[in-house]
Amino acid sequence: MAHAASAVLVMVLLGPVATLPYPSGELAFGPFAWIITFLFAIWLVNLTNFMDGINGISGVHALAFCLVTLILALSAEDHSTATASVVLGAAVGGFLVWNFPVGKIFMGDAGSGFLGMAALILMLARGWSASEGSAVLILLAPFITDATLTLVLRLAEGEAVMQAHRRHLYQRLSRIWGSHVKVTVCFAAVELLVMLPLALWASGFFGHPASGTALLLAYALCAGTWLLTLRPTQRKDPAR
Repeated sequence: MAHAASAVLVMVLLGPVATLPYPSGELAFGPFAWIITFLFAIWLVNLTNFMDGINGISGVHALAFCLVTLILALSAEDHSTATASVVLGAAVGGFLVWNFPVGKIFMGDAGSGFLGMAALILMLARGWSASEGSAVLILLAPFITDATLTLVLRLAEGEAVMQAHRRHLYQRLSRIWGSHVKVTVCFAAVELLVMLPLALWASGFFGHPASGTALLLAYALCAGTWLLTLRPTQRKDPAR
């Protein structure tokens, strides 16, 4: 209930997501904008919690997200959003000192829920344009794709989705590599070397924006990686 109330409050103050870009234009949500934004907010908060399963992964993801919102805000001379991005990034950086590579403290549900809602606020604070909307969604792509496809897979196989599991991509990789550090560094590299350039391309930072194309490419890459690593021998949770 707290997450739902927070999502409604954020939408009332900042407005809903009105459009979604695709390669040849924009999809306008019209009268459904409020409902779509509300559902997205609830899912964003929950998936941030789902993905906070190994040391450092949520922290490095949040830092990359703050970096993009900072760049977008500075480009538009939006000093309020830029300041908020720096403050959130500094807080996450301070947390990472104690969470990575060795976890001495952890976010828990309260911390991950806060990060998800903070991400929503930074997304809506600038107003939702095709280019900026694509940029922030691209930085969220690794988390959104992993959490969403894992949930769909579990539903399709009739699992009790409220029970604990180990079927996320990051969980599979941590078992294969035997290291949380390697997986977190891998996610950080993807965010900085792949998603960040795509986000800046979408926003027009390099010239003409290609919001829909960059967005589609980012999610295609993440979904393809998720599917390719889902080997037949790993399709069932080994804990089951």
